[in-house]
This record gives sequence, C-alpha cells and structure tokens, in this order.
Amino acid sequence: EQPNAPLLNAPVVYSEVPQAYPQVQYASSPPAQPYQAAPQVQYSNSPQAQYVQAPVTYVSTNTPKLSGNPQVAVCPSCRSNITTKTEKVVGIGNILGCAVCFLIGCQCGCCLIPFCIEDLKDTEHSCPSCNSLVGKSSML
Repeated sequence: EQPNAPLLNAPVVYSEVPQAYPQVQYASSPPAQPYQAAPQVQYSNSPQAQYVQAPVTYVSTNTPKLSGNPQVAVCPSCRSNITTKTEKVVGIGNILGCAVCFLIGCQCGCCLIPFCIEDLKDTEHSCPSCNSLVGKSSML
C-alpha cells in the first residue's frame, strides 16, 4: 500500500460551500435557490445484519423397538394409542438370500426362493385409523 493513497470509502468533506448559480429572472417562475451542500452520510464497510431466531418445536417419539408382530404404540400423525397394522414387504434379507443362492450355483430360478420366505421380509407397521407409517422392522 502507498502511505499517502486516498481512502476509497472516506466521506467527502467540503471546506467551503460552492458559489451559488447566477440567478436568472424569468417572467413566471420564482427566483432560483442557491446550491446547498448535501448532508454528510457515513457509510460503513460491514453491514449490520439482524437475525431472528425462529421458534423450535421438539417432538418426542418414544417408539418402541418394532418387531415382526403388531405392537402397541402412539401414532406420530394422529397421536392416538394404537396396535399397529403390519405388512410384510421385500427387504434386504430377501435380496441377500437371493445373492447367496446365486453364488453357490442356483441359477435356474432357484435363487428366487428367498423372496417367498416370510421371515426374511421386512415388516412395515402402520396406524389402523389414519394409515400413516409408524415404523419399519428389518431382518438385519
């Protein structure tokens, strides 16, 4: 940096007021006002941001560890005490069983047998009144 370099954001200060414009008289207009210096405005390089903290709502869900059988729980959607409705769906256990069968030589369609085994499937628990998903129980 140069020691005598002017500052870029420094306020401009006039030492004297500029001379007024010459007054010209027109037939229908009032006399012109002399030039007045604008008020000084100070700027800062750092903007002042205002932050507003939004309210935070914490929802506590004490869902028990779900198993393959219907469970007593509180529905997170309708907040009622329920016994969950269960449904078996294909999950990671079925896919891993199929891969193992394929690797040991069951390529003639026998590798699809794990998809018929209910104990390898995942269990989805849902609310019987509002049908929302409460949780999912996986074999793994």
